This record gives sequence, structure tokens and C-alpha cells, in this order.
Amino acid sequence: MKKPLYQTILLVLLSASLFGQSQKSYSGPFQLENIVDQNAIAKYTYQDDPKTFERIKNGLFSLVFKGTGNYAFLGNATVNGIYKDNLKSGKWVIKIEYNNMKIGDLYVSGTCNLSCSYKQGLMDGSFTFTSLLTSRTRSYDYKLKQYIYSKPSLPETKKIVANFKDGVVVGSYNYNYSDQANKSAYSVSASLDTNSILIDKYVESGDGQERIIEYKNGFWIRIINKNLQTGKVEIKLNDNFTKEDAVYSDYLKAKITQPNLDAYNDFKIGVYNGAGDAAYDRLNETIGKNSDLFCFLSIGGDLTAENIKNNGLWAFMTRGTR
Repeated sequence: MKKPLYQTILLVLLSASLFGQSQKSYSGPFQLENIVDQNAIAKYTYQDDPKTFERIKNGLFSLVFKGTGNYAFLGNATVNGIYKDNLKSGKWVIKIEYNNMKIGDLYVSGTCNLSCSYKQGLMDGSFTFTSLLTSRTRSYDYKLKQYIYSKPSLPETKKIVANFKDGVVVGSYNYNYSDQANKSAYSVSASLDTNSILIDKYVESGDGQERIIEYKNGFWIRIINKNLQTGKVEIKLNDNFTKEDAVYSDYLKAKITQPNLDAYNDFKIGVYNGAGDAAYDRLNETIGKNSDLFCFLSIGGDLTAENIKNNGLWAFMTRGTR
């Protein structure tokens, strides 16, 4: 027997009412973990966990921060993204504006932008980081009794384009740097497999020099150094490559019968050998330190390194816990 229409409408309204009670909204101050005595303004929706009383963020999240006092150098920072069960999900975008940030004797201003995708708290999908910064010197004018700044330098620009899968970098990776003030340019390109292990060629070039490191399964085969001005070429071979590659082959064979085998400790020993580790250090520098803006703002929602199931190298490097 069908229910009368008014009963159906009543059930729908009751369900909507119950859902509305469980889904709450917050708009107000948001304390950032790494920045003391400063509050951002955040908006997000959440539910209260009935057992732990923890707020479980679900839905859109936005944050606006303007530094004052000791944090005035940050200028403005904005964050926009989506949470699903308190973990980042989908596209996230960050923008930070630096305003006379002191680095040594220089005062740096400009913007950094990060756009990336998340899946269950892990980076998964396209990743693009860009920055444009200028620098000035500062001196004290005793006649005016105030600090004065020099004319801003020509811009220093950086761009990283990469792709993540389950929290690690996979596929092609490209990094470009330009320092117009010193007429210097630098680029890095690399290919990584599904375990974020270097394969094929790693190429870094700039200021008249080019280095090519040929890889197989994360182990370097040979290094080719070129002087693009004189044409001089130096080649270095990895005499241990055959033995090192056998380590990985044994690991792959064991993985067939032991899917959960964690042999990366032995594997990493092979990866970090001699001059071949320069490529990993460079990737760690460019993507791990320059662009981890989420780690800097520490707004939460990421899985910790201990909880990452994929034990690939980049799962740790991108979180600064190498």
C-alpha cells in the first residue's frame, strides 16, 4: 500500500532537518599551528564525531590570512579546497603574497601559487607551483629618520609542473628557474615510475652546463656532463650498476608472492650511491622545500608519513621527513 503524499513529504522534510542538524557551519578565527599569536579567518562545514567529539570537516574549506606585526612579511594568504571525512580531497589552491620578507640582507616581495589535487589526504593528480619574487636592500636614512628601500630587482621566477599518484610523484617532472637580475636560468626534467623511482633520463641544464643522468629502476647507469660553451664532454660510468640492478630484480620477484613486502630500505641504499643521488637531492630541493606551502600553513587534513601505505621515496621527501 502506497503512503499518502503528505506522509512522504513529511519524511523528506524530517530527513532534511536531521541532516541539517548533523552538518554544521563554521565561520571565524582559525589558529594556524606554525604561526603564533595570529588568526586567519576560515569557513567550512563539518560534523561532530559522537565518540571523540572531534570536528570532521566535510565540504568546501576557505581561509584568508593577513599577517601583522612579526608576520607582516606574509602579506595575504588564501587557501581554498575540499575536505572529505577530514582529509583533503579534489582540487586545492593556495596563494601567498610576501611583503618585504627578510632573507639575509635582502627583503623579498612577490607571490607564490600552488594548485594541486588530493585523494583521501594524499596528493593525487596534477601539481603546479609558480612563484614570482623581487628583492630589495634596506638602509636607514638618518636625515629622514626612517628606513628606505632600494629599487626592486628584476624578478626571480620558478615553475614546477608534476603529477602525483597516491602521494608520490610519478610520470614527468619539470622545473624551471629564472633569475633575471643575474641573467641566470636553470631547468630540470625527469621521468619517474609508479613507485616514484627515476627511470630513463634526468636532465638539468643552465648557465652553459648540462648534466644528463641515465637511470634504470632508480639506479644510475652513466652521467654525461656537457660544457655547452666549449663543447667539452665528460662521461662517468656506474661500475656497480649490474649488482645494484639485481637487488631490484630480486625485490620484484619476491613482490609476486609477498605483495606487502617492504624492501625499500635495501632499495634506497642502491639509489643513493655516489654522484647518482644528485638527481634525488635536486628533486627533493625543488619540490620538497620550495613548494610545500600546505606544510607551512599546516591547516590539517593530511595523512602522516607513518600512515602512508605507499612506501615510495617521494611519500617522505615531499613532507620534509626524508
